[in-house]
Amino acid sequence: MFIKKILNKKKVINLAILLFVTITIFYLLFTKISLIKTIQLIQHSNMLYLLSSLLLLCFIVFLLILRWYIIITKFSSSITFKQSMISLLSSLPLNSFLPSKAGDLYKAYYFKHIGFSRVLGAVFTERIFDVFALIVLLLSSAIFLHNTLFTLIALSLLIILLVIFIFFRLWNKLPFFKNKNILNKLSSSFRFFIKDPLNSLLILAISIFSWGLSLLQLYLLFMALSIKIPLIYFFATITIVIFISMIPITVAGMGTRESAILYFFSSYGTNESLLAAGLLFSFFRYWLWAIIGLPFLIFSLKRVDDNLEDKNILKTNEIDVN
Repeated sequence: MFIKKILNKKKVINLAILLFVTITIFYLLFTKISLIKTIQLIQHSNMLYLLSSLLLLCFIVFLLILRWYIIITKFSSSITFKQSMISLLSSLPLNSFLPSKAGDLYKAYYFKHIGFSRVLGAVFTERIFDVFALIVLLLSSAIFLHNTLFTLIALSLLIILLVIFIFFRLWNKLPFFKNKNILNKLSSSFRFFIKDPLNSLLILAISIFSWGLSLLQLYLLFMALSIKIPLIYFFATITIVIFISMIPITVAGMGTRESAILYFFSSYGTNESLLAAGLLFSFFRYWLWAIIGLPFLIFSLKRVDDNLEDKNILKTNEIDVN
């Protein structure tokens, strides 16, 4: 099974380390912040804002499925919207709790009949669009606020992304890079989309729109706890929080995300209310996504054929998902 293939000894050790760091951070947080008060604040949060956030979540998931459908049908026109939906929703529980973005690997594994490495490259391209969309939102918010620090952060991230783009355009000309086979498989899909600017612009537009709605969804969670923050400032700052939570030192960014929220929004609420907002963030963006996707994961795992010619595909393609 896929789970057994992806959870080798090294990955189990990584997961154990991430769990230890996550638990340690929360332990330190709750030694200074009242757990009881935090829970009470969540219990008394505004239900209207929470329901509005939930409705936005449903639309965001639809947009992500639509984007993935547009991307994956570039490789095979026979793929249906239903298949795209199942593969994406199945990946959510794995992305939420397993290391190395195992859910992204599963999306490629689900469509391995059209080429595991090619689809993995498509998943990588999808992530590039996500990062670029977040940078666009951060940069536009920073410029609107005339915030020099935020602008510098956005430009720095944009430069890093540009370097990655140049690397994937020129890597085959670098004589010192030995493992070219891996990059060739990953970058072929990336270059494929770059050569189709109209389709790339459509995917980028969906990415920016879905992330914009995601930021609005998070804003509603803060409003549910009566934490009032200027909207544009919130958009800029919470985007930085999202980037911080991408650092793979805890499970699904839990702990680092809450700590960043406490740091950046300290002047807008009590420690208990901000920690409650961070926990709602994790619930609506990770735990709830995992719950929604779990039935689809169970369904799809039963139907993924492990007896194809490439049953050792994870090894033969030499893909390192660290």
